[in-house]
Amino acid sequence: LETVPADHVFQIEKESLGETGDNGLLVGEKWKRDEFIRFMLLTSSNDAIHEIALETGKLIDPETLDPVKTFVTRMNERAKEMNLRSFVFHNESGLDLETEPIQNGAYSNARDMVKLFAHAVQNYKDMFSITSNKTATISSFDAEHVGENTNPLVQEIPGLLASKTGFTNAS
Repeated sequence: LETVPADHVFQIEKESLGETGDNGLLVGEKWKRDEFIRFMLLTSSNDAIHEIALETGKLIDPETLDPVKTFVTRMNERAKEMNLRSFVFHNESGLDLETEPIQNGAYSNARDMVKLFAHAVQNYKDMFSITSNKTATISSFDAEHVGENTNPLVQEIPGLLASKTGFTNAS
């Protein structure tokens, strides 16, 4: 949100559809920036965050040979700028890396996670509020998607402003 212009249109590349999980995204499908990010947040879509990392990495450094790495590097730099000392991102999605032993895709202590989440909800309330829904219909230019929240408790929490979606086995 800090890097990609509001009028940016994401177009799904085939490479992005190889991530863990399937949220029904289509090769060549085009999305408005905010709708795509809302879809990604609600469904914890690894395909969507990979596409976001690809395109954002190219915006950060048009000469990069590895836009995803460029994006992850910027995530780590931004965490330091926000004084989130425990945050370490190893990839764009936070998915565990299948190394021996299994390495977390991202790591943080609880205090820094709360700081980051509070920042997100305060500064991007309209974006993150979708994660308080169990489901939502979100449209790209090409298709309508019914996204489902991965947080099974989302409907049981009165007054919920936003929720953390997704999980990893190691966590």
